[in-house]
Amino acid sequence: MSLDGTWQLTLSSPMGDNYATAEFVTNAEEVSGKYTGLGTTEDIVEGSVVGDRVRWTVYRKQPIEWATKFDMTLQGADAMAGEVEVGTFGSYKVTGERR
Repeated sequence: MSLDGTWQLTLSSPMGDNYATAEFVTNAEEVSGKYTGLGTTEDIVEGSVVGDRVRWTVYRKQPIEWATKFDMTLQGADAMAGEVEVGTFGSYKVTGERR
């Protein structure tokens, strides 16, 4: 299954849904790319894909500095679901669809 390409993500926080876009590039088991959400674009770092499990981190700089750590499972060729740990704000459910 290929992860490469653009994905629309929905992060279900206690304050309502937030939407983001992730553009993934894989090289064997390494994942990199760009993440756009909350009005900024950041690098995808510390990414890996092993089987159907995908993990990556985005270090946000605005409106405050925090790390968002994604732990997702691919569900077929065009969907994924999992959780994101948002700094000290807790963990939220995330879904994604390939665009």
